[in-house]
Amino acid sequence: MAEFCTLFSGRWLPDRCKERAPTRHDMIRMLEFGGGGQRALPLLFLVFTAIAPGGPQALGAQTVQGQLLDRETLAPIEGALVLLLGDREEQLDGYLTNAKGRFILRAPKSGVYVVRADRIGYETVASDPIELAQSQIFGLRLETAETAIQLEELRVEGEQQCVVRPGEGMEVARAWEEARKALTVQEWTDQEGMYRFQVLNYERDMGPDARRVEGETRRVTSGVARSPIRSRPAAELMEEGFIQRLEDGGWEYYGPDAAVLLSDEFLDTHCFRLRSEVDRPGALGLAFEPVRDTDQPDIEGTLWLDRETAALQFLEFGYTWAEYQEARGVAQGRVEFEGLPNGAWIVRKWWIRMPRLAQDLSMARGGRSGVYVAGIREAGAEVAQISTLDRQRISQVERGFVSGLVWDSTRYGPLEGAKVYLSGTSHSVVTDEDGFFFLEDVREGVFTAAFTHPRLDTLGVIAPGVEVEVHAGDISDILLGVPATGSILLEACRGEERAEGSAVITGVVHDKTSGEVVPRATVSLKWQEIVGVTRIEGARDAWLEVSTRGDGRFSTCGVPAEQLIIVQAEFLDQESDTVHIRVPMDAYRAVDLEIELPAGMLNPRTAATSSTGGVGIQGVQGYLIDPESREPVRAAEVALLQTPGTIRITGTTNDRGFFRMQTRIPGSYALSARALGYSPLQAEEVDVFPGKLTVVEVKMAPEALAMEPIVVTAEARTYHLELQGFYERMTKGLDTGTFITPEIMDERLPNRLTDLFWSMPATRVVETQVGEQGVYFRTGERFGDICWPMVYQDRQLVRTGGLQSGGADPAALNEILEAFDVTAIEVYRSPAEIPPDFNGPNAGCGVIVLWTRQGGSGG
Repeated sequence: MAEFCTLFSGRWLPDRCKERAPTRHDMIRMLEFGGGGQRALPLLFLVFTAIAPGGPQALGAQTVQGQLLDRETLAPIEGALVLLLGDREEQLDGYLTNAKGRFILRAPKSGVYVVRADRIGYETVASDPIELAQSQIFGLRLETAETAIQLEELRVEGEQQCVVRPGEGMEVARAWEEARKALTVQEWTDQEGMYRFQVLNYERDMGPDARRVEGETRRVTSGVARSPIRSRPAAELMEEGFIQRLEDGGWEYYGPDAAVLLSDEFLDTHCFRLRSEVDRPGALGLAFEPVRDTDQPDIEGTLWLDRETAALQFLEFGYTWAEYQEARGVAQGRVEFEGLPNGAWIVRKWWIRMPRLAQDLSMARGGRSGVYVAGIREAGAEVAQISTLDRQRISQVERGFVSGLVWDSTRYGPLEGAKVYLSGTSHSVVTDEDGFFFLEDVREGVFTAAFTHPRLDTLGVIAPGVEVEVHAGDISDILLGVPATGSILLEACRGEERAEGSAVITGVVHDKTSGEVVPRATVSLKWQEIVGVTRIEGARDAWLEVSTRGDGRFSTCGVPAEQLIIVQAEFLDQESDTVHIRVPMDAYRAVDLEIELPAGMLNPRTAATSSTGGVGIQGVQGYLIDPESREPVRAAEVALLQTPGTIRITGTTNDRGFFRMQTRIPGSYALSARALGYSPLQAEEVDVFPGKLTVVEVKMAPEALAMEPIVVTAEARTYHLELQGFYERMTKGLDTGTFITPEIMDERLPNRLTDLFWSMPATRVVETQVGEQGVYFRTGERFGDICWPMVYQDRQLVRTGGLQSGGADPAALNEILEAFDVTAIEVYRSPAEIPPDFNGPNAGCGVIVLWTRQGGSGG
């Protein structure tokens, strides 16, 4: 289960919440005590006999058996937590009363104890001290009365005084008492491991306003375990703070669980006061804040209770510290509680939102850092399903749905076969013959819905996305569609004068061999016009030229309707075949042109496919230009950075200075470039919008190179590998791993990646399946079981590794990449060698890092 903490970078921490073996008390809870008349006591002793480690001596363990009743009606009270307290009020045992109000508690030894009963909405009652002798069974009856009306009577007037450990009789104390009950039961439920949970862990990237979801990843886990929400010990958080710096420079955010909120360390350092809000008339808030004024990262927040039932609803909290002033108040969290039918309480869902910071160096002046919040990373989890130990389902979370219709306005009919998706997520579906679609199991949030279809390519248009807000249990209806002809014409001729009755021609130019789009190709359109000279009529040629944009598309207005048009594209000294078309009045035509270019002219590693309608695909493309000569800057290395020093993706300009870099996460980026003979370009700000390729033209100033009359011998380094820290890790010293540099790759020219590992010490290459090979390290062999290493591609984990007997993911390198696509490799055989950047759950089996020539896929 994931801990109640996450990283600034969005990576998950290794689990510190270990599952425990069932205890004797766990087995008791599998019996319905008191539900079968006189069967309960013999069954109880049968369990003790079967599992008691002390043999017959443990059979007569000292116990308290009893019943909790309503004082007025003498009706049994179900779902109350009855606790056995020691002389220092430590909780030694607990039990949730059953339908008959019965409970049973075991004392660890003879002595004096007190029994206390907590039930939300009822007064807390405690027994007189009970002296238990060895092997004694003590009968007890407790009575309590309903007190939920107390919260309805509380009024919040003026500025409340913040009180540390509110005393008995105070209004704050009455609210805290009810909150304490729920937190105590939730902590007890957690400790007992009474349920099976199916938990959805997720991470989301959102805009700076934390409203629209731009990207989402999900992971589902299930099994018998404690609550999925666990925090660090309270004493540690009070000493080191709720935000802690990591070795790699990131930040680790923690939130409080029930154990932290109930701890002496927390209660002694935070004060409480009552709070109310106009838009929450049925809720009473118990606000808390730190009493110490230090720079230690702490939290402040509010526990919200239902006034009518006194039930704890949720906790909202924020952090009192941030590294930069611009990020103060941005990081925050929420924990939602839920009571189960038998009286147990769990955390149903939680999330922490952390700022994703960026820096604009042009704003870093006059004492300003230039740092700003570029987006929000939300990490959290929710219990999707709860079952008892015998797999009886208790509850299941409700999801949202998105339904709708995709309409083709150019044909006045539904669009079948359109792929509808929520941008940045894995949710997608194909429309049926009536154009309808239905997306299921969608978490709450605001998304951008869009679609792709060959019809859009034919028309040469990109359909705009539609914002949709999803709520649990509700169906959100939307309408998507191909724009009408008039809208397409208007968009194609935006900013241009178009004569009445003229036509529009749009299209795209491709490389016939590779299928890549051809930016900046020239498209010529020719036709004949009838002219009259005195009484003699004749014809003359007319023509116009346009250039394709960065995505290879073009559009032109002012073309005469009902006229034969000859369309042809050319790029450098290459031409396409001619296409003859005729456009009706007030209409348009889309045409595809193909130019057969020499291999490698477009540099396919940077000129990726022109489709921008794929799920979460967007990016930056453009040209590097010499501002003086207007010549392209060739062979320049371009990098797209999300935060200072964090590279999202790199690329290289081709012979025309063109580059393209795609990423799955929209937002604000910094563009940097370096080329021989030019001044380095740093932090050119560019915005990437969902589903779109941002087109830029970047000017690089020439820089004179002074040639000194000396010979300098230096190590050749690849720019994007240097930015990624490859050379820094390689030069740290001995026992830091094995590094295969670009020079070694060029020298050895392997046919397959596994060819590089045959002669590597302590390394084995084995057949994972027919015709496929995997790599593992002899240091990872465990009792004859293969321990597969983790494999990263450009910092993206692509093989999780692990023990073969546990269904691990083999390190079949040849399935991941062709050898030609790899420019460098890092190999770490033991955990001691692995840098923090590439650590993970199966790092004990080793790590292999593959670096591609373009330096990233944009994911």
